[in-house]
Amino acid sequence: MRSCRTCRVAMRFIACIEDPAVIGRILTHLDANPESGSVDTSALPGATPA
Repeated sequence: MRSCRTCRVAMRFIACIEDPAVIGRILTHLDANPESGSVDTSALPGATPA
């Protein structure tokens, strides 16, 4: 189980979004760019371990 980097509270997955178009819209809404490292993409499908 992962914990929040800010408050250290345990988090659990409640959904898995796999559609690239939906992921893109969410990241755009959050003004986040996965290429910049501002989003933790390690749990995304197909992600390679660091």
